[in-house]
This record gives sequence, structure tokens and C-alpha cells, in this order.
Amino acid sequence: PTATVDPTKAPTLQVDETASQTTGLNKAVSAEFAAAFSGSAGADGGDAAPSGYALNVTNGTASGLLDTATGQAIYLYLNANGVVEGRVGSGDAANANGAVAFTVAVSNTGQVTLTQKTAIKHPVDSDPDDAVSIAANKITLEATITDRDSDTDTAQLDLGPKLSFKDDGPTATVDPTKAPTLQVDE
Repeated sequence: PTATVDPTKAPTLQVDETASQTTGLNKAVSAEFAAAFSGSAGADGGDAAPSGYALNVTNGTASGLLDTATGQAIYLYLNANGVVEGRVGSGDAANANGAVAFTVAVSNTGQVTLTQKTAIKHPVDSDPDDAVSIAANKITLEATITDRDSDTDTAQLDLGPKLSFKDDGPTATVDPTKAPTLQVDE
């Protein structure tokens, strides 16, 4: 079999802190990534659609993101359930037991879910609603195609740039009807 990937057919996922009803914590977004993968079962026949999906990371790799509360880098880990956890480092080093800042999960149908659990640091600039992404080549989504005699082939999609967190910048307003009137009496 042959598995292929077309990154232009992959959607993007963005957690928007602005859309949260509370603090932006535990906010999740999902999308199907199956359309980015295709393949051929070859002469042995079988289904050319992917038979499974998995996420891959190198444990302890920096994600390119920072935790707002601590200023520490966020590092990637793959847990026993195949879910990627972005964990807050400690003392400028990876910490496998650090607080979970976000998770990335994939279903057996290729649906990817990005969940934000803590605030992610954004640049201080003129755009209070900017987005930051996980760095390129840090997380891959892998699809496997299996033919009738159980031969397999895989294709991988660089998932990091497809996953982002949109800031919820502050806003300031004034209600002139609530401002006191000052008067100097000479």
C-alpha cells in the first residue's frame, strides 16, 4: 500500500480565548483531518482509506509556546492514551510532571481535538487578539493504510502550525454619564 498526505487539505484549529464563557480554560475545538490523507492498497487490495491515526512527538520537546502565569516554556509529552500534553516547564527545563497547559488528541476517524487548559503567552504588540501556534515539526499526525495481507504504509502531517491559540486582549471603555463633575468655586 501507499499512503500520502496533502497539507493543503488539512484544516486549522484555533482556540479563541475571547469565545470563552469563563476564563478560557478547558476550551476545546475539533476538526476532521482525514481529508488530508489518501492512499492506494496496491495489488493486494483492501481499503485505501486510512485504517488508523496516531500523534507523534519527542517527549520533552519545547513547543515554542510559553505559559502566561509562570513565563516558563511549554514542553510536549505523549501520554499512555496517545494524547499529546503540553506541560509547563520548571526552572527553564522540561518537566514531565508540570501543569498541563493544553492537550491534542486524535480519534480513530482522524478527528483532532485541541484543548486549552491554561493561559498561553502572546506577544505584546498593537494587536491584542493575535494568535500563536505550536512550532513546526514538533507534533505530527500519522495515518496508516493497511492492505489485505496486513502490509502497512504511513503518511505524516506536520500538525504544529495547524494548531493555534488566539489571545483575548483587554478592552477599555468609558461611560461619560458616570463620570463626576468637578467644579472650582472661587
